[in-house]
This record gives sequence, structure tokens and C-alpha cells, in this order.
Amino acid sequence: MAPVGDADDQPSERLPDGNDPNTVTIRVVWLPSQSEKEEEKPKNKDVWERLQVLSAFVMPLVLVGIAYFATGKAETYINETKLQITSAKEMMPALKTLLDARTDSEASSAAMVMASFGAQAILPLWSVLLNSEPIRGKAAQNGLLLLASFQRDTVCDRAKEFFSEHPQWYTFDIHQRVVELLSEAKCRKSLDALLKYQEKITRIAESSVPNAAKEAADTFAKSEELGRDNIKSLKKSVDKGVQVLGK
Repeated sequence: MAPVGDADDQPSERLPDGNDPNTVTIRVVWLPSQSEKEEEKPKNKDVWERLQVLSAFVMPLVLVGIAYFATGKAETYINETKLQITSAKEMMPALKTLLDARTDSEASSAAMVMASFGAQAILPLWSVLLNSEPIRGKAAQNGLLLLASFQRDTVCDRAKEFFSEHPQWYTFDIHQRVVELLSEAKCRKSLDALLKYQEKITRIAESSVPNAAKEAADTFAKSEELGRDNIKSLKKSVDKGVQVLGK
């Protein structure tokens, strides 16, 4: 039987050395269950989506307020702000319906109602187009297309800025929506921006796999999920847009 001494007299236990080839290091990592993922992700995404869209109402009012007060037109500002707030309140039910929509018909109807408010609906619809799932995003695209029939310059100017405002933050399908909107709304002032974009998409479509992957990573969010068919589809839309706007 081994003698029992003080703790300090006992040989210390040797922990595995990560650099020792004869030892194995085991790491335990906690991962959320699938049910937890499914519960948290939609909730967080919906909250973020609503914050993004609601900011489209708030920021224009703040900026307009600064501009009017700076030029001494306080009374005009107050009257216009009241009108914008009234329109925003009346539009809110349609916006909520659009954000909650789960079918094409629900989303489309809500977007059409929002479009009936005119220029006031451009920023909220644009925000939905950039930050929503395909069903809602496509409906917002159609709402903006309807608005372009009598607010073309405002809609087209907003869409044109997409190419200079970090387009790499957005996924392939959002790029596709913007290109289609520019083409269908006949935003001819956007031709130069679309031509530059066409050059980039053509390089991706015609490059070897490693080069194409690098260029795609600089152009799209989640570029690793893209396939050649996605790029070909987008290139086809871009080529069509250039042809339409160049007429």
C-alpha cells in the first residue's frame, strides 16, 4: 500500500500537452438545439426587419426638420410634418400587413395599398425590398414599380444609389430585384451605373472558378451560396436592363 503523505508530497497530475503527439485534447462545445435555432432566428430577423423599415419613416422627418428650421421656415415645416405623420399613421396597418405576410397575395395587396400613399411610401417600400424575405421583397418591388409610373425620378434615384451604397452587403436575390426594378421602371438616368455593374457581373460570369469566387465575394453577401446558374440569371437581367435603358 502506498504511503499517505501531505498533499504537497504527492506527485502532481500531468495534464495533456497540446504539443505532445501522444496526447489527445478533447474540447466540448455547446451548440443550440435545432428547435432553439428555429425559435430564435425568425424572431430576431423580424425585429431587425421592423426596425430597418420604421427608420425609413423617422429619418426623413428629422432631416426635413433640420432643413426647414435652418432656413427659418418653421411654420411650413410644422404643417408638412403633420401631413407626413398623418400619412405615416394611415400607412402603418398596410406596412404591418406586408411585414407579416406569408403569401404572395397578402404581400402584394399590402404593397399596393402602401403605394397609394405616393412618395411617402417610397422609403418604407425600399427598406422592405432590401431587408425582407423573397415574398415581401418581391411585393415591395412591385409597389415601387407602381409608384414609378407617377414618381419615376424619385424611385429611380433611390434605386440607382444601391450601386454606390455597399451593394456587397446584400444577397444575390436583392441585386436581382434592384436590376429588375431599374429595367421595368425605365430608369434611363441609371444607365451609366448599370453599365459599370454589367462589367463586374460579366467578369464574374466569364472568369475561372477561383477568380469568379473572389469577385463574387466582393460583390454579394453570402456569395458562397451562389452557383453559375445564379450569375447567368443575373447577367441576363442586367443585359436586358442595359438594352432597355439604352433605347
